[in-house]
Amino acid sequence: MDSRRPLRIGYPIRLLSYAAMTGIIMHLCLLMVSRESMQILASEDGPIEIAQIILLVISGTLASISAIFAVQNRTVIFILAAGIFCAASREADDWFARLIFDDSYKWFVCLPLLSAAAYRAWQNRETVYQEVFNFLSQPYASTIAFSVIMVATLCNTFDRSSFWPAMAMHPNLGDQKAVIEETAELFSYLILLFGMNELLIHSWLGRSSESRRAVVKERVSNALHHSTQSPMNGVKENQLRPHGEHPPQAPKPKQKPNDPISIPSCGTITQQTDFTTTPSMQNNSTP
Repeated sequence: MDSRRPLRIGYPIRLLSYAAMTGIIMHLCLLMVSRESMQILASEDGPIEIAQIILLVISGTLASISAIFAVQNRTVIFILAAGIFCAASREADDWFARLIFDDSYKWFVCLPLLSAAAYRAWQNRETVYQEVFNFLSQPYASTIAFSVIMVATLCNTFDRSSFWPAMAMHPNLGDQKAVIEETAELFSYLILLFGMNELLIHSWLGRSSESRRAVVKERVSNALHHSTQSPMNGVKENQLRPHGEHPPQAPKPKQKPNDPISIPSCGTITQQTDFTTTPSMQNNSTP
């Protein structure tokens, strides 16, 4: 029984739970926008900002636990956990500014974490590159990579100072809403395109692999069939030799002087000379 089967069964369920959780959180954001003051929601230490920090801290904690229990790619997971905690401190930069000074999170959080990650990577410098490729080839790496892509592209676009003044130049609120909506949809469809491209590559490689296995299997089957149905099968060895040629014989062992000579009908004669004479022989030899 495959031990990975429970994980395969649970993954679709987890995907559904992720979709439901995302829908609930987005609906709560919509309720807050409609009921709360926009100034409170847009503040750096508002409820949305706090929710982001909580999610990042939980994600960093899960990554740290994974780095402890993981069998492979532990260095990459450790570096990933350090990066997530740095992102959490970046979202809480106002808290650090009030408690210590501006940009203090860079010195008290990011610098130690990134230094530890760099030291860990240096310790495993011989295998870290292979770990990176192994990590990126795993299914969960796609979800992590797309979250980074979304933050670095879509969120960065909305964060540009030149984006909103251009939006404010259009007094029609419907146009502003349509631009934001279409931009988000464009990003979603771009991610979908990436997914379909990976699906095509996976399908093509799978088909090619199956074709190669089928060809090899057919060749092996044909070879076995010809070997069992060969016309030389069952022919005696003597019939394969040219006419008049005798089968090779094994060389006879050389006999030593004192070795017995075996004669099937006369018993065994010892090839040894006896020079002793009996009394009868002496009488016969006397003149």
